[in-house]
Amino acid sequence: RQLLDPRFPVRQAAVWTLAELHARSAAPQLLAQLPAVPAESMIDAAWLAGEFADASLAPQVTPLLAHGRPDVRASALWILGRLRAAGTAGAVRPLLADADPAVRAQAARACGRLGKPGDGSGAALLALLADPDAAVRYFAAAALGPLGEQAAVPDLVRLLDDADTIQFVQDNRQAEIASVRDAAMGALATL
Repeated sequence: RQLLDPRFPVRQAAVWTLAELHARSAAPQLLAQLPAVPAESMIDAAWLAGEFADASLAPQVTPLLAHGRPDVRASALWILGRLRAAGTAGAVRPLLADADPAVRAQAARACGRLGKPGDGSGAALLALLADPDAAVRYFAAAALGPLGEQAAVPDLVRLLDDADTIQFVQDNRQAEIASVRDAAMGALATL
């Protein structure tokens, strides 16, 4: 009942409670209501799906990639990366060119988790190594190693001089500070 409450704080508390209780069965029902709820509730509902890492929920999250609000698009990308659903990398790649840097960063992160060597994800990420936003460069560099994108080596070597740092929340919800240089070194080590 609280999931349908007109007050956002009540809905948000309900979603977080379901996550704490590991109420997996609630995620599909909640996601089914996405078209009718405010953007903040969309983010929370989709986050709940990501917490359960149930790839079958990806078709309900994917439409959020076209949402008008950048925070909803960025959240959907984070969640799709967590879900690791096969076949979603193609839906994620266009958002590498989004106007919002938070969306581009999450698209790069998701491509690193969803892409496969040779599927075009690595090639699409190459341009982001020169992005003006440090978080975008960080996640693009981190994604290129696992994708085996050998063409990235010269740009990754250039990023070894990039001392910009970012702070982000890892999947375990602990804030981390990392440098673009660290991501480049990690990618080069795997190529």
